[in-house]
Amino acid sequence: MPALIVAAFAVSGATSLVLQVVWVRQLIDVFGSSSLAISTVLAAFMGGLALGSWLGGRAADRVAGRSLDPLWWYAGCEAVVGAAAFAIPLAVGHYRGANAWLWSRLGDAPALLALARFGLCGAALLVPTTAMGATLPLLSRRAAAAPEALGALGRHVGRLYAANTAGAVCGAAAAGFWLVPLFGVRATNAGAGAAALLLAGAVAAVASTWRRRAPALAGAPAPDVATAAAATPPDAAARRWAVAAFALSGAVAMSLEVLWSRALAIVIGSSVYSFSLVLVVFLVGIAAGAAWAAPRAARTERPLRALGLLLAGVAAATAVTAAITDDLPGLYVALAAGTGLDPGALLAVHLVVVGLAILPAALCLGGVMPFVIRAVAGRHDAVGRDVGRAYAFNTAGAIAGAFAGGFVVLPTLGLEGGLRAAVATDAALAAALLWRAGGRRRATWAAGAVAIAVAAVAAPGWDRSALTAGVFRAHVVERYIAAGGLFERPVLSYADGVSTTVSVEFGRGPILKNNGKVEASTIHDMPTQIRLGLLPVLLHGGDRQDVFVIGYGSGITVGAIAQSNAVRRIDVAELEPEVYRAADRFFGPYNHHPERDPRVQRHVGDGRNLLLAGDDRYDVIVSEPSNPWIAGVASLFSREFYALARRHLRDGGLFCQWAQLYELSPRTVKMIYRTFADAFPYVYAFTADAHSSDTFLIGSTRPLAVDLDRLHAAMRDPRVGPELARGGIVRAEDLAANLILAPDELPPFTAGADVNSDDAPQLEYRAPRDLMAAARRRLAMSEAIFADGWPYGRLAGIATGFGDGATRAARLRALARSLLEHGRRREARAWIDRARSAGAGVRDLAVLVDLTRVRTVDDPELPLATEDDPLPAPDPALFDPPDAVAAARLAQVYRLLAAGRWRDADRAARDLPRAAPTGAGRDVELVRAYAAFKAVRLAAARATLRPLVRDAAYAARRPAALYYYGRAHYGLGAFRDGVGALSRFARAAPGRAESLRR
Repeated sequence: MPALIVAAFAVSGATSLVLQVVWVRQLIDVFGSSSLAISTVLAAFMGGLALGSWLGGRAADRVAGRSLDPLWWYAGCEAVVGAAAFAIPLAVGHYRGANAWLWSRLGDAPALLALARFGLCGAALLVPTTAMGATLPLLSRRAAAAPEALGALGRHVGRLYAANTAGAVCGAAAAGFWLVPLFGVRATNAGAGAAALLLAGAVAAVASTWRRRAPALAGAPAPDVATAAAATPPDAAARRWAVAAFALSGAVAMSLEVLWSRALAIVIGSSVYSFSLVLVVFLVGIAAGAAWAAPRAARTERPLRALGLLLAGVAAATAVTAAITDDLPGLYVALAAGTGLDPGALLAVHLVVVGLAILPAALCLGGVMPFVIRAVAGRHDAVGRDVGRAYAFNTAGAIAGAFAGGFVVLPTLGLEGGLRAAVATDAALAAALLWRAGGRRRATWAAGAVAIAVAAVAAPGWDRSALTAGVFRAHVVERYIAAGGLFERPVLSYADGVSTTVSVEFGRGPILKNNGKVEASTIHDMPTQIRLGLLPVLLHGGDRQDVFVIGYGSGITVGAIAQSNAVRRIDVAELEPEVYRAADRFFGPYNHHPERDPRVQRHVGDGRNLLLAGDDRYDVIVSEPSNPWIAGVASLFSREFYALARRHLRDGGLFCQWAQLYELSPRTVKMIYRTFADAFPYVYAFTADAHSSDTFLIGSTRPLAVDLDRLHAAMRDPRVGPELARGGIVRAEDLAANLILAPDELPPFTAGADVNSDDAPQLEYRAPRDLMAAARRRLAMSEAIFADGWPYGRLAGIATGFGDGATRAARLRALARSLLEHGRRREARAWIDRARSAGAGVRDLAVLVDLTRVRTVDDPELPLATEDDPLPAPDPALFDPPDAVAAARLAQVYRLLAAGRWRDADRAARDLPRAAPTGAGRDVELVRAYAAFKAVRLAAARATLRPLVRDAAYAARRPAALYYYGRAHYGLGAFRDGVGALSRFARAAPGRAESLRR
């Protein structure tokens, strides 16, 4: 086979894979990112490949029979693919209206809707994918043109297949890691299309040159008798066995790819890079396996036995993967621990884990194709038909396997059962082929294959807590490294759904996870979940509101919205039905059972597509998807989605977008905010709570007011008030105090930021990199927002409804205190001045503003004791039991503190044994806490001080305990607790508090 043709087919594989990525992406933007929608698009794509293989095989033989070189037809196919690259985006642009029409008529019939969408996808993809599918049979017929080539056809086709797959590896890597994020979808599509057209022209030129040199090449005579005898394949029955095996192995291979992708997403995360890695490693295995098998296929006399051994290898490798899947998180942690959590090194860890899981089986799968061709290629004049038919059956099997893996195997057998079923299927097929191949050892070979299946089925079950640990997040890895192993919570529920694997664990309450990623809990997430739902409803103020919620999670947000009598209807979109089941079963006591509320209508599907397909309009839309680093989620943070949502809002309607600050760089956060502001002229950003790393973006087409009158009325509502209190709202002014950006502040804050769009999906590619760099970045954006220098979040002109007289003074004072309790010292100072002007007493608040200001470790601080009641001298009796060595060490701590050697003092204080629980022994604990505070170990200082401040008598005697306890809380972002402790200090020691003011 000429090297030029092999190289051309490699380029063809690269361009085809790039085009597949961008075409599927464009169609998913129309039809949605649900598993059914994605599978429908992929099925249409692969269906065209199967049809092309079938038709191309027959065409290749007819072309060659007329003494025409199949290279010309191959060039024509590439030209069709290249031209289609420029036509398909135009066709897809008209599909949005068609999709909406289909949804309006078939929305209640998912099977019919999928069939109709399949027809639309087929109309767009049929011609180019058929051309793609025809290329291998055409080149295979070209490879058999020479009289001696039939006997070596397996080698030639294997080389072509390996080269094409190697090109696909390059295309998958390029599209998944570089082209789309760098150049965008349209430019990538145009570039791949242009490359296909150039390739077509180059192949046509080569074919023309070769035809002038050897005009009869394509119509070479049939091989002589000796050659034919050497190339004689097995009988017709064996050929049918080989084709059937190729079809079934294709089905199992695609089912395995679905199962592997899900299992590995749970371990390394569900980002676009993770799925690209799985595809790349899978294709590397296929290419390498085909390259290894190609020369051996030409020499074998028993291709069925070779096929049986290869499929037994697939079964054995998959059995090992199935056995170690729940050990992969532990392996990931062990490897990540040695990288220092460097982002580039973590990507290499991902690659190692993926390769270990799927590469051995993929290598064996790649070797199947050459031996199948060796088995099925019979007559010289039917090579194209034989190759085309085999490849068409394989592709048809792959379509069936992809659908079965996602929609039958996962929901019924689950990941673990599905992998074992794949092992059993491959092993059974291997045993049948080995038996059919004959030979003296066929019983031994077949029994070995059966033994693999038995071993896989009998293997111990998975540790689901370890599997769903979520080790792809840096803080989880750090926690496990510190603990010396995986920390496992009891798993209350586990379900492998069509779209995600949903599990519920128990910590201090139920914890909902999707693919190992925590989505909801009843402890730390409560303020976010409740306020996300009620804040836009309260700001809207209407009395008959229709609300649309994207993402159900625990159901707490929907349940919070349902507490308002102002809400008439709540439509919910959730991608995975298992989420509904988990929420109903485990979160009912926390979410008020929204499934029982007749106003709540729960839909299964992609929220963006539900909006796109429908014509309903809403007063409030709440979008709380998962994190944008997860593949597909970033489309809910795009300019096109926000424009779509705005069209579905009634006049005066509000859009509320949850947006995280954690695990994202400031640059990425600003991109989210900038994109949102592109659709809404008035954007208000709120944090979910004091020092929260969750924010809400409220978008509107008109200015909003945070009406305290309305908020106070809500606090008095018998259902809304308790719900707000459950979300951490102590007073109505707390909601206003969470404002961090006003509309006129968005432009300077987001200056220079990129915009995330469907064509330039920067967020989907940038957010996963931020996730891997999270260990280096921490909460940079949160720290900036709650720092004293944060220049935004001015409430003047936004906060209204203060009333008159005493009411006005009280509300101004309450707002100032709320701001202080939310870490907003700068804004609090301005509202203290307003409250003072209104006649409110604010001296205590002014003192608190000064007490909470940032100090360096070398700034003067409050002494621990007074001259009248000094700290005790070092004495063995201070410890329990008495300890002279500890007394000497305490003296050392005193000296180090006096010298300002804070870290040395802290290290020495940590070595002190337990102090006596009463009397002067408590002063030793105060010294220990002070040393930790000055060494900036605030959490340790707070923990040590907690029992001291709970002792009212001791706190009265040593008010410094209250001071440092409050300062530690404030420094850790627990602003309300910090203000509470410092208020106690100021009341207990007003003179000492005044001495600390500037």
